[in-house]
Amino acid sequence: MEGSSSSSSSSAMLFRLSSFLMTQQEDSLLSPPLFDNLIPSSFNNNSLLVLLTSITIILLLIIIIKQLHSHHTRQPFHPKHNLPPSRAFTAEAVMGMGRKVWRVADSFAGSILEESRKNSGADAGTGGYRKDALELFKWVIIDVFGVVALGYDFQCTKSLKLAPLAQSFDYSIDDVQERTLASEMCNPFMQCYWLPTERNRRYAFHNGRVRGHMQLRTFSSSLASRGDDLLTILLKTPSPNNNQGNDNVDVMSTKEVIEMLLTLFYAGYDTSSTALSCAMYLLSTHKEIQTICANEARAASISLQQDPSTWNEQLAYCKAVVMESLRLHSPVTLTSRTLETNVQLDECTSVPKGTRVYIPIELIQTSECNFARATEFLPERWDSSYIPPANPHNIFAFSDGARNCVGRRLALMESTMVLACMVRDLVVNVPEGFKLEMKKKFVMTTPEEVPLIFTERCRDGRV
Repeated sequence: MEGSSSSSSSSAMLFRLSSFLMTQQEDSLLSPPLFDNLIPSSFNNNSLLVLLTSITIILLLIIIIKQLHSHHTRQPFHPKHNLPPSRAFTAEAVMGMGRKVWRVADSFAGSILEESRKNSGADAGTGGYRKDALELFKWVIIDVFGVVALGYDFQCTKSLKLAPLAQSFDYSIDDVQERTLASEMCNPFMQCYWLPTERNRRYAFHNGRVRGHMQLRTFSSSLASRGDDLLTILLKTPSPNNNQGNDNVDVMSTKEVIEMLLTLFYAGYDTSSTALSCAMYLLSTHKEIQTICANEARAASISLQQDPSTWNEQLAYCKAVVMESLRLHSPVTLTSRTLETNVQLDECTSVPKGTRVYIPIELIQTSECNFARATEFLPERWDSSYIPPANPHNIFAFSDGARNCVGRRLALMESTMVLACMVRDLVVNVPEGFKLEMKKKFVMTTPEEVPLIFTERCRDGRV
């Protein structure tokens, strides 16, 4: 009787639990009291074992059913909305963003210069402004995203800390990345955002704040009176499938635009901050190259304040430093493509259409077959004929082909301007004996840490 009662009690509880979970939407939240009420206050050890095993099996089945249901009921991306975001990242469009990016970079350098002056009287071991590079450059990356994509100033570079809204952006992307770590790949519950866990509640809060703010930005004013931020450009851009002469111009929905901008932000947030962190480390260990960059930045500073569109020519060496840093320390180490045609590698080897091919970016960019003196930090390979010039098609930091990084022009301009403004006003160092160590994060690599030390630069530009 006791066993029968225990079994019926467990079965009743399981029925209540499964019925309750199946009625929940994927983005719903459960408060802890609601979930706790589903579980009886006491049961014996045998019931506990049966219960836990049964719950695991039922949850796995629910996960599979809900994921299949989500897949089959998801609204298709209609061809008329198949608008490539590259339309917002043409060379002309990116040039138009230059003034905003330069303003953020200049403000960022000014804030760090002010902080370094506060500690200028300290001894060499503790003087200057000290900060981990990854955290530091996330502030400027998110400010650039704010003004360029949303027409909104997060003011992280002025306060030198993440504002509350910026913290939500940062938390959202960190959480998504942690769920894709190798250690979590075998956890079937990790991608179930609808489960009533504390982690999912935190993610829902921060993700809701991010999307809510972006939604409000779309209604802040009429499209006709808005600026030239990416949000407005994408909302205004007609679908490429509109017929000529059709008065009913079809554009992407607000939801589609928000999803696109968030994808661009997620793709560029850690990659850009990693690229700048590695570039600054390399400059701190190559003082003569840092001086060349500082002199170039000082010579171009006044004219770039008036017309930032000429950055590519006036900051050629600073851009070369960024390119060389990306070559040696690409934030993304691996990508893949599916072959659309048969490929004949040699007389004996052919790869059939439909094969997924993995591209080892790190190996390609550090191979002597593709770059002379491949392991050396030589920005000149991108800026002169001092050594055999680099073939730009041999660098895959932004991938290549029709599906390359759509924001590559903006990322290069952003990184170059930030680097130029910082070395223009500041000397960058790392602690004596520090060596850069990289860690793997899925297909990305990021520095373990890069403790940078900033002090004011002499007027003659010397380190």
